[in-house]
Amino acid sequence: MEQLIVRENNIRDLLDELNKYKGIVPTGDKQDLKNERAKLNKLNKSVKVLEQAEIKKIKDKYIDIYEKVKEVKAPIENLIFNIEEKEKKEKVDKIQKYIRENYESIEHRITIQLDYLKSAMSMKKIKEYIDLQVKNIKEREEKLSHIYQTDLRITGDIEKLNLLKEFLVNNNIKFKDFGMKEIEE
Repeated sequence: MEQLIVRENNIRDLLDELNKYKGIVPTGDKQDLKNERAKLNKLNKSVKVLEQAEIKKIKDKYIDIYEKVKEVKAPIENLIFNIEEKEKKEKVDKIQKYIRENYESIEHRITIQLDYLKSAMSMKKIKEYIDLQVKNIKEREEKLSHIYQTDLRITGDIEKLNLLKEFLVNNNIKFKDFGMKEIEE
């Protein structure tokens, strides 16, 4: 084989040199094979150097394009963000108006959920959720009112409870023996 001279930046010379080796089966004595292997190793090294140079060029182009796209995208994304924020604020105002007009007495107890601000959530659906929230608030108020009224009836028996507690403590009887929590003082 001829002396291998390949310039790293010349793809055509490299391809021509590679084509010389197509279909060749290694034969010959040990020294010839050793020389051929050395030539092929140099050729392989040239291919790798060229490959890495091309990859670097592609990466550099990609990075340049990526940076340019980022420059163009940033103001667009900023505008989109500002529009979405304005829409959310308008939606919050509508929700607050609905709450104020319909549930003024308990408006401070109604929570505006983040899901309400999603563009896919309609005002009709939001009103349904708020109405359900108000229903739950009123049910809790009724339960608390019932507990409070029951508590008022029990307060008359506080002295009896204190006497019972004193009896239990003096006789070393624990509330947990009756499946009850201990009373903390």
